Amino acid sequence: MNGPQPAVPRHWACVPPEQSLSVKSPISSESQSSTIGNINARGTGISKPRSGRPRKLSARDIRPIVRFLCTNRTTRRYSLTQLKEYFELDVHENTIWKALQEAGYYHRVARRRPYLNKRDRQRRLKYAKEHKDWTVEDWGKVLF
Repeated sequence: MNGPQPAVPRHWACVPPEQSLSVKSPISSESQSSTIGNINARGTGISKPRSGRPRKLSARDIRPIVRFLCTNRTTRRYSLTQLKEYFELDVHENTIWKALQEAGYYHRVARRRPYLNKRDRQRRLKYAKEHKDWTVEDWGKVLF
């Protein structure tokens, strides 16, 4: 190859040229060329940030909202409009709703758990104590 050698990181120095990489690697030769081009152009293999509209709410904006909602029963019942007013956000309610969904919080009624009375709790504890020393082989003999 004529001209200057590409500025390739040290840990890639022992790798053969990109044509032979595609035989050993599941990565296409186009992706390899693109990555090496990024390294040469910017000194890193990371692509340029994608174009598009920046987010209105960052993860830093969402964390206090989630923390507030998880505080107690009263705060959990806040509407999106109330959250918008409480946190003085200049965004639409749907933006808050989508951000909460992306954070893993959905507007759902929690599933009711069965009440365990005192006798049932004692039975469960007794069962656990009786079987705490069982081996994998012992559990393998149990038919469910």
